[in-house]
Formats: sequence, C-alpha cells, structure tokens
Amino acid sequence: MQSPFDESENISLVEFIQRYPDEQSAIDFLERERWSDGVACPHCDSPRTTHLPKYNRHQCNACRKQFTVRTGTVFYNSRIPLHKWLYAMFLLHISRKGISSCQLAREIGVTQKSAWFMLQRIRESMDPGLEVLSGEIEIDETYVGGLEKNKHANRKLRREWKKGRQTVLGMRERDRDRIILRPIPNGLKSTIANDILMSIAKGSTVYSDESSSYAYVSLWYHHRTVNHQKGEYVRGRVTTNSIESVWAILKRAHKGIYHQWSHKHGYRYYNEIAYRLTEGSSDIPIMRRIRKLARRSFHVQLTYRELTGRTSPNVELVTENA
Repeated sequence: MQSPFDESENISLVEFIQRYPDEQSAIDFLERERWSDGVACPHCDSPRTTHLPKYNRHQCNACRKQFTVRTGTVFYNSRIPLHKWLYAMFLLHISRKGISSCQLAREIGVTQKSAWFMLQRIRESMDPGLEVLSGEIEIDETYVGGLEKNKHANRKLRREWKKGRQTVLGMRERDRDRIILRPIPNGLKSTIANDILMSIAKGSTVYSDESSSYAYVSLWYHHRTVNHQKGEYVRGRVTTNSIESVWAILKRAHKGIYHQWSHKHGYRYYNEIAYRLTEGSSDIPIMRRIRKLARRSFHVQLTYRELTGRTSPNVELVTENA
C-alpha cells in the first residue's frame, strides 16, 4: 500500500484532495518539508523547541517566542486554511496557462480579493532571484498589453503604441530548459545588455534575431543570429523558436485567462509562467513540484500593504501571535 507520506509520485486531483482534506494534514506536510531535520525556531534558528499540540504551535526555549509553520512564509497572517493553499498550488501547476483569481475563489470558497492575494504571494515565491543561465541560451523580447486596433479612437497611441505596452525580455536555456522572463523599461541596447549580463553567464552561446537591441551581446558571449526579415528562422542550431513558443503561452494566458495585468504586478505573472514552464514537464511528478514550491514559499513573505500600498478589510487576514 502506498504510504500517505510518500510525496514523490504523480497523483490525480481527487487523490490530492483525499490526501490533504483538512488543515492538520496540510500542517503535517508543510512541517515535514520545512523542518525535515527537526523543528527550528524561525526567529533565532534554535533547535530547542517545545511542541504545543493543543494550539498547533511551537515555542522556542531559547528566545521564548511562539511560532507555527506559517511564520515567516507566504502563508503568514492568513486565515485561509493551509490545505486550500496547497490546493491553489496544485491548480497553478496543472493549469497550462494559469488560473484566474475569480476561478480560484470559486474552487476553494474564498473571496476574489483573497484569491488574488493568495496567487500574488505564491507567484512571489516563484521569483528566480539571482539565478544565472549558462550553455546555449535563446533570447528575444515581446510587448504585452492591449492591441491598438481594439482601443477606442481617442486612446490609440498609433506610432507610439509601444508606450502603452510592457516590454518583456525572455531568456531560455536549452540544456536544462530554464526560463527567465523579465519586464524592462525599454528595448534600448544598454538596458537589454544589463539584464542579459545579470542573467547569463559569460562565455555562453546566445542566439537571437538580428535586432539592433542585441548589438552589445557579442562583447561577452558567442552570439549567433537568424534574420527573420528575410524569412530565416532556423539555421542549424541557430534559432529562437523555443523562446518564441514561450511568448505564445504568455499571450494566451494574458488574453484568455487574466485578460489584463498592470505593469506594477506584471513581473509576478511572468515569474509564474516561466516557473510553470520550467517545472511543468510531465516527467517531473506533480508532488515533487508541489514540494519544491512549498520549500520556496518558506523564504518569502509578502503583506497586503507591501503588495498594494494599502490595507483592506475584505482580505481574509488574522494576526498571528509570533
């Protein structure tokens, strides 16, 4: 019989719900992932702790503070049960183009505002941070936003259409299929060069189109290009088809699932899409992906005020004594 604590295999949505039906089952799962070598205080890192089972809490014997598995994580200060958080993570992984806050709210029984806040915090834990790609890298850029033909006549920017859309630089590593999507203020050579230097190891081989935006790339990398204007899309190993396939997913998510997102929060949606495509291979068991995302969530904390600049009484929050 399969052990209920074996998280390495593929399971269906029904099996997932049966495995984590309540708060306690989710707490047990998250505590195993966060403290596999024994509970340690998130305030002072001391292993000298006492479990308080009546309150589902722990107390540190060194600094005397109490804490739970939520403390210092994306789950902190939330009234929403942890098994609903795990369910949201599961849905984000199995939805190829994402899940809207309205749909998630209906699925787990919370308000749309709370679902949106949950998704934004989960996306925050998907941030690649200072991750650096190496080997063979495809790069390209795209513009995300409303189409000019769909705008009211007095809102059309015409020749300045790029100002109303967000420029996104995409980089895809071929060997390990890692993806980084990063919004940039403009498509200038210096701007793109700075972001590429920050994300790609020097000496790598970089493939792009012949845009003048990549003029500086050859200074630090082995740079090869294809000429799209002349109808050239593949020349041996020189192609940008893989990163362009990411744009197809991104545009479908933007238009068909989310419909729109602000420039302010855009990078979180790009993080989500890049993370899901990187970790979304069918060769990787779904529970292994859930475990990885859960472990990332232990190192990120995002408050509603930090997210929006204001407080909201309609978001399901509760102050935790920690």
